[in-house]
Amino acid sequence: MTPPPTAGLTAQASGNITGAQQGAPATPEVIASIVTYESQLSFAHVKVPSLRGLSARAPYFHNGIAKDLLDVVRHYEEKLGFVFTPQEERDLVAFMSAL
Repeated sequence: MTPPPTAGLTAQASGNITGAQQGAPATPEVIASIVTYESQLSFAHVKVPSLRGLSARAPYFHNGIAKDLLDVVRHYEEKLGFVFTPQEERDLVAFMSAL
């Protein structure tokens, strides 16, 4: 018998998402309370552009510093410390182009 997908998850039902420290089991009710809590956060106040058709909307970033998607990948490599092989860079560009 395989364990349910929530096996091993822990959360606190009070709405505080530090439940892993509390050790409460992640029952469907607890998961629902976390989803409800997260849906009430202020993310609804932030409007972000869709990723659909991303490759047709160059240049990228608010100031247009990336002329193509490869520049976007390399920007994040530099700024966030990602290290991609040339093949991984091409794979990311292909993925973003397919959106």
